[in-house]
Formats: sequence, C-alpha cells, structure tokens
Amino acid sequence: LQRLQGSEYIVSAFIHETAWEQNVWVNDLAYKVSVVARTTPQYADAVHLELKEGQFFTEQDQQQANQVVLISETVAKQLFPDRSPLGEKIRVAHYGDGDPGFEIIGVYKPPAAALRSFMAESHLIFPLSFQLYHFREQVDLAEDAPEFGEIYIVSQPGKVYDAVAEAEVLLADRSVDDMNVRGEYLADSMYLRDQLRQITLFLGAFAFMAILISALGILSIMLVSVVERTPEIGLRKALGASRAVIMRQILNESLIFSLLGALVGLAAASFSAETLGTMLMQEMMYQEAAAIGGLHPQAALISAALAVLVGQVFGLYPAWQAARLDPVRALNDN
Repeated sequence: LQRLQGSEYIVSAFIHETAWEQNVWVNDLAYKVSVVARTTPQYADAVHLELKEGQFFTEQDQQQANQVVLISETVAKQLFPDRSPLGEKIRVAHYGDGDPGFEIIGVYKPPAAALRSFMAESHLIFPLSFQLYHFREQVDLAEDAPEFGEIYIVSQPGKVYDAVAEAEVLLADRSVDDMNVRGEYLADSMYLRDQLRQITLFLGAFAFMAILISALGILSIMLVSVVERTPEIGLRKALGASRAVIMRQILNESLIFSLLGALVGLAAASFSAETLGTMLMQEMMYQEAAAIGGLHPQAALISAALAVLVGQVFGLYPAWQAARLDPVRALNDN
C-alpha cells in the first residue's frame, strides 16, 4: 500500500473488503447487518466520507488492532434512536461470547451515488484488523498470508490508466500463486449501473403491460358476467335490491378474480425470483452477492395491493352498468 501511495500517478490508495449478512449484538439484542466492511484509514479521505459525528479510525487503531467501528446514519437511527451511539459497544457474533465488543467511534452519512455503484454500501466499517466471517472459509490462504483481495486507488487527474498500469505491475510482484491482478474502473461500474437501470425500465414496462392486460381481462369478464346475469340482476332489483347492493356484488366478484390472479402471480414469482436474481448477479456483478436474490416481502405486498386496486377500478364500470339496469326491461328481455 505504501508503494502504491508513493507513485506519481496515484493520489491515494486503500484496502476495502465487504461481507454480507453479519450477525451482531447490541445491548444483548441480536441484529443481522446486510453489508459490513473493513478498510484502511485512507478510505475516509479517498471517498470523501462525511461524518455526522465522531471520527474515523487512525493508523494507530489499525496497527494496535483496537476494537473500534463506525456505523452508518441508518443503523444509528435504528439502534440508537434517542441518544448518541458514540461509546456504545457492538459485539460481533463470530468473535465469541467472550469478546468485549467494538466501540462505536463515529457515525457516517451515505456515500455518493457514484461510489455506491462501484462498491456495496456498508453499514458497519471496521479497521482492516477485523476478521470478516466469510473470508478464510472462501479463500485457502496460509495463516500468515494477507487477508484482503481488493485495493482501490484514486489517480491524479487524467492519469487513470497510468495509475492502474503501475498498480498492476507493483501488485503482480507481490501476488501469491493462483491469484490474478486485474484493474477495474469506476466508469465500468457506472456503465453496469446504467445497464441495470435499462433492465429495470424494461421490466417496469413489461409489468405495466401485464397489469393493463389483466385489467382489460377483468373488465371483459365482468361485462360478460353482467350480460349473462341480466335476468338475475333484474329479479333482484324487482325484489328490492338497491343499486349499492348490486354494485357491491359485482365488485366482490371482481375482487375474487384479482386476488386469485395475485396469488398465482406471487406463487410464480417466489419460485422464479431467486433463480433469476442469482443468475443476474452472477453474470453482471459479484459472486458474493449472488445469494441475495429473492422475492422481497414488501414487493410482494405492493404487488398484491396493486392487483386488488386494479381489479376494483376496472370492476367499477361493469358494476355501474349492472346497478343501472331497469328491472322491467331486464325481465322482458329474458
């Protein structure tokens, strides 16, 4: 890292590694944090990390393996809504029950959107001495081997390719067997983000068409139902049924159709979402993130609510048509 920082093309260099689904304890309560990271002190200046309170850890903290941690503003609001989290302790599950915990020394605000497209947004930041739970299980290294795999550099203006080329040369001399040194660029991740945005727009358009087709289907079915049941509706109105009662009956039937459609759609989505999400993440992003695909409960609830809403809106016209039928004409037509 010092050799990289000594380059004329490199402004700053830092090590940064992330892990998913880390179990932590706060005040004897267990929590699962989606993304955590360990990094070097240069990270804060390199990415212009904005601290809400407290401070970032120092070289001394890293060298002495001090058990300190920074938490995101989101985590701070959830875990410590009515007080400052500075000085509080976070215990990490895989460190064991005897671990005294990591002291919170700072709270940071979310990084810039461009940075989030290049690296996962973490909610806990530890010094590099922190042992990520997944690392030694996934990589077969000697006990004294360095335990990091990603080094980020900030280049001088206009010297991006020179900086990457020099970094690859410097790191290739120190790499171990069966490890490749390969540069990636922030612009590539921004291009990936644009691709994901296009995929999202395409899926959104596809979903809109599916909703429109289903809405027209419900409208057609209910109109046909009203026509076929004209005598029945006329008889009910002749016996005293009000317009509100007739409309409620048609809307209830429309609700049943939309609920059945929502259940079938959610069942299909639950089987396909994880598989498709995993394939997409493996193809376009990081292997470690491949397991996060799946049907989100909030998305499922929103989808079901939207299906019910569409069914009720497009059932209004058939219900109104049924409610305004003249009972005498309906019975005579029969």
